[in-house]
Amino acid sequence: MVFVVGAVVMTGVATCFAAAVDIRPVPFPVAKSRAQHGLVAAVKDLNRKIMADASECGGYYWSRAAVSLDTTSIFSVEVSVSGYCGGPYPLADVRPVVFDAITGERYSPLTLYQVGWQQGISGSVKWRTDIRDVVKRRLILSAKATHDGGDCSSVIENDMAGDSNSAIDAARLGLGRDGLYVYPEPAHVVQVCYKTVVLPYSSVHQYLNRAEASRIGWMEP
Repeated sequence: MVFVVGAVVMTGVATCFAAAVDIRPVPFPVAKSRAQHGLVAAVKDLNRKIMADASECGGYYWSRAAVSLDTTSIFSVEVSVSGYCGGPYPLADVRPVVFDAITGERYSPLTLYQVGWQQGISGSVKWRTDIRDVVKRRLILSAKATHDGGDCSSVIENDMAGDSNSAIDAARLGLGRDGLYVYPEPAHVVQVCYKTVVLPYSSVHQYLNRAEASRIGWMEP
């Protein structure tokens, strides 16, 4: 996984790198899970990757992380990054990183809630039609609430399943206390149009993989 981290210029006399970077590390898990030592190692590795991306960018970097879920089954965090490393657009990204707390490995929420399918952790999602429709409908409602003259609503209306430019199909998924989180991955030019969508667990419960839930000891928060 590659994170490009954005910047806040800090005051005071310091080295160039220290003055350009504002990074708060990803927190460590607290729940006493079976793979806690492995999860701590994985978080350390994630923090090293964030710092490496920051040092390679050469511009300004800012990064924050919040724990979405910390249980004996799942450890899930949300990483927000922004900044400018050159080129036509500033960089901004908010995405989840989810771990199986039984094995300590990266984890796809689609293994637990079968609302769609993907290859690996980062492949495009082939959504169940009803779930994709819900996500798209909520994105449109959110866009209309911004009163942008319909520009974003039109962009989302044209986001079609199977399109290589679909931000919904390119979404990353996270697990939180209030539900399944859907983070669309739009092109920079339309990034402002897409917000994170939360699907309450009650709305996706019928797609729960019960064998998987039993394996990790999952209990819906």
